[in-house]
Amino acid sequence: MPRYYFHTRDGHPSLDEVGAEFPDDAAARAEAVTTLGELFRYGAPDIWRAGDFTLVVQEEGGRIVAVLATSTSTSPPPDWPWRPGQPQG
Repeated sequence: MPRYYFHTRDGHPSLDEVGAEFPDDAAARAEAVTTLGELFRYGAPDIWRAGDFTLVVQEEGGRIVAVLATSTSTSPPPDWPWRPGQPQG
């Protein structure tokens, strides 16, 4: 089974030097989605300070099979159509 590495960057790069085995790219991508969700849910208070977060999945031969990138903020984007207290719709 091929080995996949899950590298992260939340202001500072963190390289996965151990990796994990998955049967194929699709399984590694599914794990990336699960991993990102768990990082948000359980253990990434720093994610709010970093603003941008990237998870890169790389197979053992060096090929990138997935990149998940997200941004965090406590403010809506400037073009967000609703403000607190305003009716929606």
